[in-house]
Amino acid sequence: MEAEQQMLDILVRLSHALGTMTERGRGAVVSVSSIASFLPRSGHRRSLGEQLQRVGPDHASCRVQVWRLCPGFVKTEF
Repeated sequence: MEAEQQMLDILVRLSHALGTMTERGRGAVVSVSSIASFLPRSGHRRSLGEQLQRVGPDHASCRVQVWRLCPGFVKTEF
């Protein structure tokens, strides 16, 4: 339940921030996630990424950029 509340809080904050940036006529949202967010069963990471992909084009004409940065897998010794 806590994870769902955190996701809802993030989406509410994102919505408010996008509204403010749209009114101002400029801004950027950068979401740093993981390439794993594209995999099945990635849960909330996937949800947030999909939401960002939906709202990005809607705000481009207002000079608000929405970026989703997903670094690839990195082999480590862990």
